[in-house]
Amino acid sequence: MGIWSFIGPFWSLLNEFLAGSSVAIGIALINSFGNIGGFVGPYAMGAINKRTGSFHGGLLLASASLFVSATLILMLRKNRRVTGPDG
Repeated sequence: MGIWSFIGPFWSLLNEFLAGSSVAIGIALINSFGNIGGFVGPYAMGAINKRTGSFHGGLLLASASLFVSATLILMLRKNRRVTGPDG
């Protein structure tokens, strides 16, 4: 339950900061970063495991990136809207 509870608030966050077609661009940007992470993450984990002999460094890298992401989300200000070309 805790793993999936962030999905609703996360996707509704775009409507707080973007308007019009900018929301679609924001969704595309988020999805592209997710796809890049899904491609690069396993390679980085494997490279770190091969170099160090354990998954400890790879998990530290993953936890550091999650910490940075959470910090950036918490630093966002509310009610900043960017209007797109249609509105």
